[in-house]
Amino acid sequence: MTKFSVSTEHGSYLIDGETLSEYDGLLTISDESGEDIAIFAKGQWFSVIKIEDVDTVDSVVLVPRVWNSLTEAPLGVEVVDRVGDLWQAEGSYGSTEFDHWGPFTEVLDV
Repeated sequence: MTKFSVSTEHGSYLIDGETLSEYDGLLTISDESGEDIAIFAKGQWFSVIKIEDVDTVDSVVLVPRVWNSLTEAPLGVEVVDRVGDLWQAEGSYGSTEFDHWGPFTEVLDV
C-alpha cells in the first residue's frame, strides 16, 4: 500500500493512493484505476512524501516555499530575504516597498 503525505500551509494530509503526478504546480494523486482522488492547486501545497511501507519512513524532504513579494507569504510565516535577513509576514508591508529584498524563502523548523 502506498500513502502520500502532502504538506500545505494548513497542515499535512495522509492520502492512500497509487500514483502521483505534478504538472505546472498542480498536484494530483490517483488510485489503482487511475481515478483522481486528491487534487492540490498550484501554491496550495509545498511538499509531498511518498510512503511505500507505512511502518518505515527513511527520509523526509521538506521544500521551503519561495515568494517574490513579501505580501505573498502567508501571515505569520518566517522568511529570509536574498541576503539572509529574517522577516515575518505580517500583512502590513506595502506591495512593493520591500520587494527589492526578494525573493523571500520560507524558514522551515527541522
